[in-house]
Amino acid sequence: LWEVIPVRREEVDRRSVKMVLEVLDAGEIVLVAPEGTRSPQLQRGKEGVAYLATRSGAPVVPVAIIGSEGFPAVRFSSPWSGPGAYVRFGKPFVYRGEFQRAKLDKLRKLTDEAMYQLASLLPAERRGVYSDISLATTDTIEWY
Repeated sequence: LWEVIPVRREEVDRRSVKMVLEVLDAGEIVLVAPEGTRSPQLQRGKEGVAYLATRSGAPVVPVAIIGSEGFPAVRFSSPWSGPGAYVRFGKPFVYRGEFQRAKLDKLRKLTDEAMYQLASLLPAERRGVYSDISLATTDTIEWY
């Protein structure tokens, strides 16, 4: 059903990064959990999404999945009978500027800009560390 690129989260997984960049260069879509995990409230995003987007030039589409907390991890044999979930899509964007060799502090800013876009799609109680939307900037975002 899904093609998965495994990632070793405890280290910089150069092999996985290379594989993702190849997929993006081929024009395919990649789904990334920017926090490196799933959580009911947003946690601080990791710099991987910004790195991948700046290296590939691929657009970023913020996607919030709301109400999936009770979904079973794997559902092969029985239908889900719990409450429904819904998906919200944000405005696609690319990062504006030259970031091919961006330092970690710059990637941090780019990551936070993307995470605030994601936070704006969530109910206030789910925004976590990005709860203060007034701190959001779009200095490096160009709407796609």
